[in-house]
Amino acid sequence: MAGKDKDHYPLTSPQAAIWLDLAKGRDPVQYNICNVIEFGGKLDIDLLHRAIVQCDGENDALRLHFSSHQGEVTQFFVDECRPTDFGVIDLRSEDDPEAAAFVEAKALQTRPLAFEVGENCRHQVLQLSEDLFWWVRVYHHLVCDGYAGHLIAERTASIYNALSAKTDIPECPFYSYRAFVKADAAYSDGPAYQNDLVYWRERLTPDRPPSTFSAHPVGEAQKSAQFTDTLDDATLKSLQSVSRACGMSATAMTTSIFAILLGRITHQNHPVWNMPMLNRLGKAERNTPGTFTCVAPYDTNLSEHKSISELGKNIFATSRRDVRHARITPLRLRMASIGAKSLSASGANFNSLDSATPIAFSGLLTRRINIQVGPANDLSLAFFSEAISPTQSRAELIWQFDANRIDEPAVRQIADQFEQLLKAVLANPDQDIAALGNLVAIDQESLGLNENTPNSENLSASLHEIPILVSEDEKQLATDITRIWTRLIQNDDIELDDNLIEAGAHSLLLPRAQYALSRLVGHDLSLLEIFEHPTINGLTRYICDTFPNVKVTLANHGQDLDGAPNTNTVVGMHQSTPEPIAQDRQQIVAEITRIWAVLLENDHIGPNENLIEAGSHSLLLPRVQYELSELFGIDMSLLEIAECASINALADRICDTFPNLKMTLANNGQDLDGAPDTNTVVGMHQSTPEPIAQDRQQIVAEITRIWAVLLENDHIGPNENLIEAGSHSLLLPRVQYELSKLFGIDISLLEIAECASINALADHICETFPNFKTVHENAITDAPLSEETSTPDPYLPKEIPVIWPNGLHILQFSAPTRSELDEITAHASAQLSYDGSANHLSLLATELAVAEPHSERAVILAHDTASAIDALTSSHSPMRIDASLSGDPIETFLLFPGQGSQRPGMARALFDADPESAELINRACKEVIGFSGPIDLRDLLLSTAPMPAETEQLANTDYAQPALFIFEYALATWLMRYGVTPSGLAGHSIGEYVAACIAGVMSFEDALRLVVMRGKLMHQTAPGAMYALSMPE
Repeated sequence: MAGKDKDHYPLTSPQAAIWLDLAKGRDPVQYNICNVIEFGGKLDIDLLHRAIVQCDGENDALRLHFSSHQGEVTQFFVDECRPTDFGVIDLRSEDDPEAAAFVEAKALQTRPLAFEVGENCRHQVLQLSEDLFWWVRVYHHLVCDGYAGHLIAERTASIYNALSAKTDIPECPFYSYRAFVKADAAYSDGPAYQNDLVYWRERLTPDRPPSTFSAHPVGEAQKSAQFTDTLDDATLKSLQSVSRACGMSATAMTTSIFAILLGRITHQNHPVWNMPMLNRLGKAERNTPGTFTCVAPYDTNLSEHKSISELGKNIFATSRRDVRHARITPLRLRMASIGAKSLSASGANFNSLDSATPIAFSGLLTRRINIQVGPANDLSLAFFSEAISPTQSRAELIWQFDANRIDEPAVRQIADQFEQLLKAVLANPDQDIAALGNLVAIDQESLGLNENTPNSENLSASLHEIPILVSEDEKQLATDITRIWTRLIQNDDIELDDNLIEAGAHSLLLPRAQYALSRLVGHDLSLLEIFEHPTINGLTRYICDTFPNVKVTLANHGQDLDGAPNTNTVVGMHQSTPEPIAQDRQQIVAEITRIWAVLLENDHIGPNENLIEAGSHSLLLPRVQYELSELFGIDMSLLEIAECASINALADRICDTFPNLKMTLANNGQDLDGAPDTNTVVGMHQSTPEPIAQDRQQIVAEITRIWAVLLENDHIGPNENLIEAGSHSLLLPRVQYELSKLFGIDISLLEIAECASINALADHICETFPNFKTVHENAITDAPLSEETSTPDPYLPKEIPVIWPNGLHILQFSAPTRSELDEITAHASAQLSYDGSANHLSLLATELAVAEPHSERAVILAHDTASAIDALTSSHSPMRIDASLSGDPIETFLLFPGQGSQRPGMARALFDADPESAELINRACKEVIGFSGPIDLRDLLLSTAPMPAETEQLANTDYAQPALFIFEYALATWLMRYGVTPSGLAGHSIGEYVAACIAGVMSFEDALRLVVMRGKLMHQTAPGAMYALSMPE
């Protein structure tokens, strides 16, 4: 074997998803990605071979080897990739060379690759005639995705062309895949992870499972099949032209048609399907061969979109936002308990890859033929388009399906219906979605896909392969395994023959299951052993066959043969009550040390020793999490444990986060007299005293109403853990705001976060603010939250607003001639004399501001009605300005400044003057919080008495940039509503984003998200300095 570096790296998240699928029993060859580059012309096979060898040598992803021990998988790079597997077969003598070529290509694809030892690709050239060749390429998906395959083909072409022309070979454009492997390993520790987590938590709520064309159950083995329909050049150009006219890409158009077809066949108005995401951030990753792609669910409510143009734009906008947050990948999301249903990776799938430029081999006409694009467990449509010359394009529709769930005739009918929808859209893209849906004449029932047993012979045979448990020992083991998985998946309805992956198991649960099962049976079970037996029955039979002595362990149920308790036997995850332990911190340190000592097999770990250096890694964290939960009754996240680098640090975190833990440990849930203590606090599962006062009951009711609205859950109990009910950090500012409005109290986010239940929060309010009832005794109402509540916002103006905070109104009059202007001002004076209310004056100012401007103008400045009438009736009033415009109209340009012009309270006057601007500022500040920006930005923008500390705080880029963007945008839109129409827009620094947003380059939401991210990133950089030099002109 070639030499290798000393570093072993964890699998990237995209790789881990593939590895787990393989461990579940997926046929490895389904991840052998195979496509063909067809050459028309005289191919120099020797030059192609040389180009392939050089290109493969430049691709460090092909130097990867994989190592697995006890289910823990790592990868490492060797110094050189394996010798290129390259062969040539002459098919010119075959009766049907093309059919023979397909057979050879499929045979090459279905031959397993030994990727563990670096066999990651193979190549074969098939000669069909004197001027027709196939270059068959097979890469394993662990090291290459579809986009990477295109990069490799382009690089091979550039090398081939240079060799053919006998010129210098261009510099390799590839970046290192090793850099992505390292970056992916560190991603979860950075701020981007938290931002992406927030985005996907909202994006995947509600959590909908993907739709399936076939209602037949998914078997443990899939039978992959496919066929291809081709779009000729004319049809593809028509599709591209119609798509452009509708404001979207051809891919978005075909995706929309697929969504309509899926919804119609399954009778779902809100279909869900899977789509791969590129997951390549920045120029470097877009020029790096390797595996980056991950799969995300997409859904649409067909009834909310009238036309396919609207539907396609919506899908395209969602995909653009998703790509910006793709690095988190489904694997990490499921680890964070997000998308348990939607991220199952099962169900209908749509894939696409566009190649706008041809793969240019000198003197040859090229096109691609896809042999295998990936596995499918339902029905998948892949839309591949490519340019085969500067003037000619083609596209393929690849229908791939699991033949054990859906047969080819049914897929052919679905493909025919897709073709009919495509023709209808190209003929009339403006027709309603409902009209298009009515063109679909098939559904699951007519296709025979709604039965429970599609292939009765195959299914009955597979059912008989499931072991039947007969002995009491086997039944007890199955019960214990069920209890373990029930707790891990939080699903009480798991049957013995259910596929655990389909029931909700995922990779980050498996180490915890491994640990609990190993302790249960008294033997070390590897992750792969658990993967290979995805049902409880199958795993039970495997354990009984592999470890026959396990029956003795189970029969004793934690006792020695003489009936005495066996202190060495630990019954996995169904251990009910932890042993009482001492109440001091030293005991907590001792228990944590014991946990890590067992996991790391190291009895000499010091309390301050770095656990990573001692051998800790990510797969151990769920096991530590479980042990802490069992031992102390506390809920700690994996991130909290990972952030504690030593045993002492973890003990400190536990003592700080769960201050009542000592009482729990000391009394073990009982008073000193031995009676149960109902006030015991067990970690986050707090049980607080019941309300005793009428006022407190009302407080509990109001807090319950707030949380019920925010969590969309009307059944939250007063002692229910709010985190488990769905609370998260982004909801806390809204709770804080509602409590402030209802009770007139100033409660911090930290105080709210520390109250794990409604009763706990009510107790804290009563204890911390004992007089609040006399201040706001009538404030509690049954009104809904936020904008719909009748409780006034202290920041909003109480009356109809004036233009400026000092009460000054601006009345702008204009007319084509001076005489007409005099008539208008006289009429306005008469109106105000008849109705002199401030209301009428404000309405008049608003109406005049949006009136069409003319050349003769008069501007009145008035503090009240009397001063307005005086200025209107006297042309010499100091509060009146008259002017005549002549010549070309004066153009107005808006210039937006950058950072440095900000000040606390800069939006106060505009906020008080204009309700629309106030609403915009309120909404924008809420969105900033949603983008993980500062939660107190609104306070700084609306400050009435700025303090030095506020000025200093607003100087930070993470505050200054979104503050300036929001204020400048609000001010500009206010001016434009009042008749100021800019002829041009310009900006400096952050002002450029405002100008671009108003000019329509980007939406307000996208621009604000970008500005928040920009400010945060700049704030994280090291401080710098600037040196200015005076120079003569």
